[in-house]
Amino acid sequence: MEWLQLHDLITPTNPYAALFFGMLVTLIGSIAVFTQTKNKKSSLLILLAGILTILAGVAVLYMLGFYQ
Repeated sequence: MEWLQLHDLITPTNPYAALFFGMLVTLIGSIAVFTQTKNKKSSLLILLAGILTILAGVAVLYMLGFYQ
C-alpha cells in the first residue's frame, strides 16, 4: 500500500487515497445516521450520495490535473 500515506488524510496526493478516505468518511457518516434514526433507507441514501459526490470530486480534480 505505497499509494497511501498518513498525510493523505489531510490532502490526498493521488486519486486512490482520495477515494479510500472519502469512502471511509462516508461509511462512518452513514453508520452514524443509521444509529441515530434506525432507518436503513436514509442511511443508504446518505451512503449513495456520499459515494457519488466522492467519485465526481475525484474525477473533476483528476481532469484539472490536481493529482499530476
